[in-house]
Amino acid sequence: MIHLKSTWHLQDSGAAGFAPQFNGTSGWWEPHTAKIDWCEKNYVQSTAIAEFWNTASTLPMCILGYCAYRDCKEACVDPSVTLLAIMLVVIGVGSAAFHATLSYTSQLLDEVPMILALSLFLVCLSELKGKNWRMRYSLLGYASVFTVLHCLCGFTLAFQVAMMTLISAGGGWLRHHVHGAASSIHGQALNRTFVRHAALALVGWFMWMSDNSLCGILSAIGNPQFHAWWHVMIAASYHQGVAVLVLLHLEAESSKKHQD
Repeated sequence: MIHLKSTWHLQDSGAAGFAPQFNGTSGWWEPHTAKIDWCEKNYVQSTAIAEFWNTASTLPMCILGYCAYRDCKEACVDPSVTLLAIMLVVIGVGSAAFHATLSYTSQLLDEVPMILALSLFLVCLSELKGKNWRMRYSLLGYASVFTVLHCLCGFTLAFQVAMMTLISAGGGWLRHHVHGAASSIHGQALNRTFVRHAALALVGWFMWMSDNSLCGILSAIGNPQFHAWWHVMIAASYHQGVAVLVLLHLEAESSKKHQD
């Protein structure tokens, strides 16, 4: 491994990642094969968990994913929205495995479900007025090709670009739908929920970027574990995003009944 002066390092495979924050204690899962090692020092709390706080902070994903699933079932929304809620639990489990072991296999269990969930989010938005098979097949093809290439090549930067592209597209499209339903019966609730969703996502993004870019500074002041807080913020944002979709689907169903 060739170390650079910043938190970035180059691996033998040529893929970019972050320099390991090693505590000097041997852990169960060494040698690590993941392409990324985050700012949290490894094996500080336990020799069985590489990144303790980053692992523990995935629990809110599972809890809020279940809450979102329960809300979807109670609202009787389209199954695709319910599946989207379940995907938050899947992401939480995969993320826990990744941060606990820092293995490449578990990294895929963390990253691939994110792409699948974001693709499914776009499908849910496209089907507010009925099934959109073209969008389904297009996004399924995109997610499938990405998954195969990512499993074979493991380009971390490509994953991050793909994820941010889907997030930007989904966020803009969601805002468009919320704005279009402003005068509806669910208009005020939609706007409040969307604002919470967006605010939590922005705070989470700031913490993720800070953990990536300012690791040296953060470590010098005791490391506030911003990546762990990113997990909490993004889980809450995801939950609110599903809530917006539920309201949009209820509004769409209400509109169809009035038209009939």
